[in-house]
Amino acid sequence: MKKRTKLTRSGLCGLLFLILSITLTGCFIFDDADEGTVTINLGGNTRAAAWGSKAIENYLDYEIELKGKITKTVPVKGGGTISFTVPTGSYDITINVKCYDIDYATGTTTGVNVKAGDNTVVVPMEKSDTTFYTVNNNSEWDNTISAFVSGTSTEPNKYCIVLTWNITAAYSNATFKGNTDVTIVGGKSITLSGPGRLFYIANTTTVTIKNVHLIGRSDNNVGLIYIDGGTFIMEGNSLISGNTGGSGVYMTNAGGSFIMKGGTIYGNTTTGDGGGVFVAGVGTGTFTMNGGTISDNKAGSSGGGVYVDNSAKFTMSGNASISNNEVTGGMNIGGGGVYLFGGTFEMSGGKISDNKALDSGSSGGGVYVADTGTFTMTKGAISGNNAALSGAQLCVAGGAGTTVTVGGVSMGTTDDPIIVP
Repeated sequence: MKKRTKLTRSGLCGLLFLILSITLTGCFIFDDADEGTVTINLGGNTRAAAWGSKAIENYLDYEIELKGKITKTVPVKGGGTISFTVPTGSYDITINVKCYDIDYATGTTTGVNVKAGDNTVVVPMEKSDTTFYTVNNNSEWDNTISAFVSGTSTEPNKYCIVLTWNITAAYSNATFKGNTDVTIVGGKSITLSGPGRLFYIANTTTVTIKNVHLIGRSDNNVGLIYIDGGTFIMEGNSLISGNTGGSGVYMTNAGGSFIMKGGTIYGNTTTGDGGGVFVAGVGTGTFTMNGGTISDNKAGSSGGGVYVDNSAKFTMSGNASISNNEVTGGMNIGGGGVYLFGGTFEMSGGKISDNKALDSGSSGGGVYVADTGTFTMTKGAISGNNAALSGAQLCVAGGAGTTVTVGGVSMGTTDDPIIVP
């Protein structure tokens, strides 16, 4: 069985310096009395050997800067050769290497004298403290994930998993724990193959997805992303979708943090509360939505898009959108877009629109505030929502402890659009 490619820092630093001292060479060729040509070789098997794997080379981006009499900065994708023609004189050369915007290596040489004739430049490189994996098939995914399951390390560990293939995850309860920071990139998908959680994120662990699709099952009864004290970050065009029976994202009473910078939580269904997102955590659960969309999710009880429980907190800003979500099933109380039960919801931008609570007995098509919930809106829009009973846009159904403030003014149940510029 083909093993995953693991690129570690230990044992490579000396090799990096030795090989890159040869391959990252500036050759200065006489053009005229005032100019020289600097050529840096970024490719070749020797350079690939220095990085540890030919596979990772395709995913590296270089930024090369010459700074002296003039400054030139050139981005380069993958390996190859880059040449500069510059006036003669003293220059500093800096090379930054990234893998999907994650630091991979860096190197600097100062005081390089560009003159007539041939010149040799050594640019020693140092790898970052991130361990990189390339995952090319299902078996490699299982092997890679097994590295995080034990969670025995007490030192911070940073990892980047580069998906080069769409994965069907046989390892259906991938547990990220320990003092670990994992980023998954590659523009591919991970599809859950059996019932269970796709990711389990425990305390002191951070998992980030960038332009990755996470796809659930049609007969799953638990949250696809299960946060139990850890942190999950969603960026770019990432997607969490297709989980039926359990929420797309479920945060336990142990709390944790979900930071949504972009992407979509779409097409998830639960028979209970919180079709798209369920946020709990007694004073410690937070969901920060700076962008992206939560849409087309369904709940059989309350909170088609979002359910905020206990003293958890949800903040919404920027161009974030909660739209086209629905409560269904006949037992629902309401909150097609958002249901707030004793938690806090702060809205300083974005929109809550076109959500539905249309079954008999349902209220709060857009937002439903119950128990001792606190809803504060300083900017944004709540519009186009529908409810079978009261509060198409906003239903305030809690007791004396419920607080709803819109644009600095206390507000109750309303069918009218709410716009705060």
